[in-house]
Amino acid sequence: MKRNWNLSFLLLFGLMLAVTTASATPTLNLYYNGPGGPSLGGIYTYPYSFQIGGSGPYQLICDTFTREISPGDSWDAYVRNMASLTSSNVSNLFYGSVNGGGAGAVQYYMAAALLFEDARTTPGNAPYDNWAIWYMFDPSDVLSSSNWSSLSSGDQSTIQSDAAAAISAAASDHPSQFSHVVIYTPVDGTGQEFFGYDTPSVPEPSTLALLGSGILGLAGVLRRKVIG
Repeated sequence: MKRNWNLSFLLLFGLMLAVTTASATPTLNLYYNGPGGPSLGGIYTYPYSFQIGGSGPYQLICDTFTREISPGDSWDAYVRNMASLTSSNVSNLFYGSVNGGGAGAVQYYMAAALLFEDARTTPGNAPYDNWAIWYMFDPSDVLSSSNWSSLSSGDQSTIQSDAAAAISAAASDHPSQFSHVVIYTPVDGTGQEFFGYDTPSVPEPSTLALLGSGILGLAGVLRRKVIG
């Protein structure tokens, strides 16, 4: 009797995982502690300190130039690993239509990941790397900003050349090369989109679906043993 109850639970749980996660996108809560890095042009740049899913702090970099956030702000975000980025699902990100969308947008997100990695490993470059990400994704808003005007011509040139170099380098890359980078996109459109490195993630829907299928298979094997 106990064995039959366990089998029923396995079958039900496996079916729920396999069916309900097929189209779901995992989410986590982001809580903004505050800026932790330098400023350039009057704007704080990487790193930004966050609690993610109640743990942390973690250092993130933002790709959104025009949105304002303040310490204490909190929102739920969709979680996507860069390695899972495709020409189809990139449309779900803030800048999914950049560079013509599709594969062109994936290239720009890989370029942003390259700039993020440089900011992490070479802190002195971080302000320019972060500005280069903003410039790459939203050039018209960046160039029209008074903050851009306050930069020296040398800083402006460095930012633009860094963005171009990253875009060029990303042309020969593949998303699988950035498996340590996680993208956090606000669920309701508020807040900002951020990149994290080795930060909390959750299984992709396809992984959960496979897990559900595996549980169903295991339950089937056990059931055959009981009946047989």
